Amino acid sequence: MNTSIRQMADRDIETVLRIIRAHDAFDGECADRDLRGYPGDPARRRSPHEAYFVAVDDDSGEVIGVSGYFTDRYRTPGIFWLGWTYVDERFRRRGAGSALLRHVVQQVREKGARKLYIDTGSAPSYQAAVALYQRFGFAVEGQLKDYYGDGEDFLILGRRI
Repeated sequence: MNTSIRQMADRDIETVLRIIRAHDAFDGECADRDLRGYPGDPARRRSPHEAYFVAVDDDSGEVIGVSGYFTDRYRTPGIFWLGWTYVDERFRRRGAGSALLRHVVQQVREKGARKLYIDTGSAPSYQAAVALYQRFGFAVEGQLKDYYGDGEDFLILGRRI
């Protein structure tokens, strides 16, 4: 499968939110609040502190995934966080997630990043994503026990850029 990566646009938001909601309803609600205004807000789109991208299947032209980055609220120099990173379940394990991660890593490298972090959960539904992050050099650097409920921890993974 051939995949192209481009900046997320207004026309992508409903597809992106559908992809996220299909994985986790709570994540979908949070992403809706966070991403809904991004594509149409020129200041956010030009900001060096935030960007979102979509993976597009070259054969069908369909948006099949999303990822991005943002800085923390204090804009700590050299620190970036991986934003909403999801791939449509029909297209998983075909390279779209890897293409998105490579693109984001390159983008933050060009912005002078020294570390890139991701937060995620420890539930079984996130294990494939955690494995992908680990293949890209991320390691668990923090863990909040039972954050999302009994037995489901909040994980912080990081990697040097």
